[in-house]
Formats: sequence, structure tokens, C-alpha cells
Amino acid sequence: MNKITYAYIVIFILVLFAGLAADAYDDQKTHPKITENAAITSNVDSYLKINFGSQFSSGLITDLNSIKVVDWLTKGATAEDDGPWPYCRRSTWKLWGR
Repeated sequence: MNKITYAYIVIFILVLFAGLAADAYDDQKTHPKITENAAITSNVDSYLKINFGSQFSSGLITDLNSIKVVDWLTKGATAEDDGPWPYCRRSTWKLWGR
């Protein structure tokens, strides 16, 4: 077996098992923070202001039932992970014992 074939096999094995180590994220802190950062850096704020006018004149910090839009998004990220559905993305990991 030549060196290039050996290198391809090693790379393939590393890529194959790399996802197993990605199990260490905290769904109560990390996922909401990623969502918050994504909302802030995206164009959601300007989209709300432009397309919904006075209803969302403050964009992501507009209060809806005393909760800011950005906070609703982060609550949604946590709820997605904790959802009552048996096959939500986080629940499937729990079913597999992770």
C-alpha cells in the first residue's frame, strides 16, 4: 500500500469518528447563546424593522408579552432541545443513551 492510499484511509477514519467527539455541548447554555449571536449578527433586526414597521420598530429588542424577540428566539432554541416530541433532535440523542 502506498503512502497516498494510507493517508486517504487515515483521513477517512478521522472524519468518520470526528462527530463522536462533538457530543460535549451544553444544550442549556451553548445552543441559546449560538442562537442569540446568530440573531444579532444576521439581518433579522433590520428585517423586522423594515417589514413590520411600528409593530417591531425596536427590532430584536421589541417586547412581546414582556419578553424581547431575541429572548424568544433563545427560549425556542432551548425548547427545541427539550421538546416533548419523541424524535426531536436532542431527544434522539437521549434515546441512544447519550
